[in-house]
Amino acid sequence: MAVIAKSKRTEPRLSKAIYAERTASRRTIRVSRKSRMQLRHAAALALVGWYLMTPPLSLSSSHQAGVDLSKPLSEWVRIESYDTAADCNKEIEAINNRAVSYAREHHAMMLELFHGQCVATDDPRLKER
Repeated sequence: MAVIAKSKRTEPRLSKAIYAERTASRRTIRVSRKSRMQLRHAAALALVGWYLMTPPLSLSSSHQAGVDLSKPLSEWVRIESYDTAADCNKEIEAINNRAVSYAREHHAMMLELFHGQCVATDDPRLKER
């Protein structure tokens, strides 16, 4: 059985000061990695936008239009994108206000169109005037 001789160290042992310096730099590297990750997360959050989305339209069996709230969000319609949720919510409020105003102004016209009919140009009822 052969005995393996221990190799003699050719380098001097590290002094406590040098060891402490190397250990400190390792901590600094860890801290800097952590701060870089925090910066990446902050940058990712800054890139997040907001979509104004609406549910898809659907027709009931009685041919009335509605919206299908049971559809998954992936099937909703993207209307516009915004930088902040506040901007998106402001736009929803503005759209709702315009819709209410439009409905008030055009209620009679909407009723007329709802009850409209297609009539042939030679229909005798048109000459009754």
